Amino acid sequence: MDFPTYALDTLAKGKCNIKLVSDGGFGKTTAFLEIYRRLVASPVYCDGKRLIPIYVPLSLCDTNTKNSILRYTIYNYTPFETSEATDTEAYISNFVNLLLDGEKSNSVYLFLLDAINENHFGQTLVGEINRLGAYKNTAVITADMTSAVLKTLNPYHLNP
Repeated sequence: MDFPTYALDTLAKGKCNIKLVSDGGFGKTTAFLEIYRRLVASPVYCDGKRLIPIYVPLSLCDTNTKNSILRYTIYNYTPFETSEATDTEAYISNFVNLLLDGEKSNSVYLFLLDAINENHFGQTLVGEINRLGAYKNTAVITADMTSAVLKTLNPYHLNP
């Protein structure tokens, strides 16, 4: 079974977090983009809620700022307008409280976190990734070339 099928079948059975581990060049990014494509083309439900994919190339996350993954998400996936009057932390807090951790959300937000090993501060993202995976309405799939970075997620090894 290919990884996109495995991941979507697993998520259809219930909310969980998955870690994809393989050597470079084995198709982790391609697998993430295929999951994204499949979810856009045909809905998949997890615990009765539609999975909404959010692809985040972790190499583009600024780890010098708090909530770098959520900042990337709101800047690229919401109608967030950056201005001097905008309170980014308040916007992130509302995003988390209403959508990611809210009781009334009708979606599960699937964070496809690609290439933690390509962010030289990857270890500093672990806390944020673990918080993301703990929200009521989120699931996390992360890709890494080693299994050492994220010990708390279930590994799926992509072999040649």
